[in-house]
Amino acid sequence: MANILRPPAARQKVSVQRTKFHEDYVLHDEDDPHVPGTEGQVRRVRPVALGERAIGFFEDEIDDLLEQLRTWRDAKHATQQPVNKQPREAKHGDMKRGNTRLSPPESKRHSTEVTAQSRRHPSAEITTQ
Repeated sequence: MANILRPPAARQKVSVQRTKFHEDYVLHDEDDPHVPGTEGQVRRVRPVALGERAIGFFEDEIDDLLEQLRTWRDAKHATQQPVNKQPREAKHGDMKRGNTRLSPPESKRHSTEVTAQSRRHPSAEITTQ
């Protein structure tokens, strides 16, 4: 005998909040039966009417949804090529005084200098370049 989960329990099992569960995982239209972003491989779950306004979901269908998501994820990652990131090259002035980190952008250095000037001379007028 299959258990019926009320929406809060079904959402908890899928680990999403109300809007995400309702918009992405619940079947509303037979013309759009698949979970968005899964290339048509994962089907949405169909609610079952429990009363005039109450709905639920069969627990085994929620379990099937989770299994389909796992299968889709594993197949997707198996076909992806590993990303080969190349290290960033240091700029000419970055090696001074043993500094191997890239310096902040010019605009960030300028704003730091202005802030430092304003701390030293609070009454002095600061001019920007």
